[in-house]
Parts: sequence; C-alpha cells; structure tokens
Amino acid sequence: MEESEMIDKYLRGELNKEELQEFEARLEKEAELQRAVELRRLIIGVISSHYEDELKMKLKTADSKMSSKKSLKSYAMVIATVIIILSVGIGLFISLRTKDSIIAKYDIPEIGLPNSMGKPTVKESNSLYRIMLNEGMNHFKEENYIKASHTFDKLYATVPSDTIAYYAGICHFRTGSNDKAISYFEKIINDHESHYQIQAEYRLGLCYWKKGNLKMAINLFSNVNKDSVSDYAKNSKQILLDGL
Repeated sequence: MEESEMIDKYLRGELNKEELQEFEARLEKEAELQRAVELRRLIIGVISSHYEDELKMKLKTADSKMSSKKSLKSYAMVIATVIIILSVGIGLFISLRTKDSIIAKYDIPEIGLPNSMGKPTVKESNSLYRIMLNEGMNHFKEENYIKASHTFDKLYATVPSDTIAYYAGICHFRTGSNDKAISYFEKIINDHESHYQIQAEYRLGLCYWKKGNLKMAINLFSNVNKDSVSDYAKNSKQILLDGL
C-alpha cells in the first residue's frame, strides 16, 4: 500500500485494527510521517464537506448583510477568498499526489528472495535468522512493507548484510520512511563489495527526489546512467531527460 493511501485511510478511519496499531506506532516515532499526516489533514480540511458548510455559513451571513455597495464589495471579497483557498488547496493536493505517482512509476519491482532451502550458509546457520528472513520475505512478497521493514530491521541489527539492508531500504521507502531508507542505501553504497551498488544508488536517488533534494538525486541518477546498462540505468536516463 502506498504511503499516501495509508495516510488517507488513517485520516478516514478505514485502517483495520492491526494496520492502525502499526501506523500509530510509526507516527509516534517518525517526525517525517507526522508532517506528512498533518499536511494531508490540512489539505483534506480545506476541501472537506465540513469546511464547505462553514464557508456556506459565511456566505449566508455576508448575503444577509448585503444592503449597500460596501456590503456587496465585502460579499465579493468573501467569494474571491473562498475560490483562492479552494484552488490552492486542491492544487497542492493534486501536486503532491502527482509527484508521488510519478516517482512510484520509477520504483522498479523486486520479487524478493526465495525462501531459504537446502544447506544453510554460515549466516543462516542460526535457525532464528532463517525463520526471520523467510518471514520478512513473505511479508515483502505480500507487499506488507510495514511488517517486512520491522523484521528486516531486527535482522540487520543482529546480522548486518547488504541483502537485508537493500530490502529494508525498499520497505522503508515504500512506507514513506525516507530517512531510514536513505540510511540503509548509503550503507550499501559505502560497501564497495556489495552486489547491490547500482540498485542502491538508483533507489537512493528516488529517496532524495521524494524529499526534494534534486541536486543529490540528479547526481545519483547520473552516476547510475554512466556505470550500468541495466533497467536502473535506462530509468535514470529517462528521469534525467524528463526532468525532476
């Protein structure tokens, strides 16, 4: 579920009990999510029926007082203010949703890793690790990125690896926790032996694009475009051509 959709459902009271508990737990800890919720609440407030009723009352009051040219001028000013507020609110709402949808279009799908089978590796020799890895990947494949991120966070704290960092970063990006996603992807980029270098650099670019740091995003997409012939390079080239 996209972050914007999750916020909308939260504000409309449409999350189920489990989703609500997980979302509120994140909301207590993540300042970025708090700001996103408050911004969305403000936008919805501008165009909500409750606000429309309030505006109607103001118009009705102004109408009852309209007995002179001065009153007519005041009435016109009220109408103009209503139009401006609604236009700005709706415009901002559409702009935010459009940006999110554009960035989501470039979020290359990942199918996840197969469940661990056969002889375990050294890292997997711990049975709890294998269980948690399978659990995290199952959540990931089901697109339950909140649960998957919790599992991958615990795994990384126990046995850090570029693989866990990569999937944890994807989960946090898709749930709107950009700062955490950035932290994981930067760990991979700093690990010059990682097989996820290009992927992490590309996804880090998406994170900075979403945060509005276009200079950093452009630098990252430019690097991916130069150093790879993968889908990540093709997307990077397209993003640079289209403009952020």
